Amino acid sequence: MNKLTGAALYRPGLGVKQFTCTKRTSIDFQIDSKSLLQLLDKASNIRTDMVGCFVKGEGRRNEDSAERLRMLSEPDTPSGRTILYCCAECFDLGCGAYSALISKTDQVYVWRHFAYEDYTDEVEMIAGVGPFSFVIDEYEEFINSLASF
Repeated sequence: MNKLTGAALYRPGLGVKQFTCTKRTSIDFQIDSKSLLQLLDKASNIRTDMVGCFVKGEGRRNEDSAERLRMLSEPDTPSGRTILYCCAECFDLGCGAYSALISKTDQVYVWRHFAYEDYTDEVEMIAGVGPFSFVIDEYEEFINSLASF
């Protein structure tokens, strides 16, 4: 079994002439005390400007993410994967996102088949990350706590 926790992922704001970046604080999933975002960036050889799917002050969006991660609503990508990290500006899949297939048995949730994807037909699978298994009660308690982040 793996242990799922979270750490603050801070993206500083920036405003230079016509270029702006919105300041954001989100949750970086930590799996066995390792940043999932860093694992995905390294394995995909991409350096992203993404935020976690739980962003401070994004009420309804966070509730929707919690529902998808608990498999209470449909995944949010055409590939059937659930977004874990997305564009820090608009949260849109079109800018690219890291996602995973999520499944559930009587005892565990499993995150597997991680990918980088957008609205194109091509999903870039990320080798060497996961699968990760989480005890149901601990997982749901953690995910529920993030719904009001």
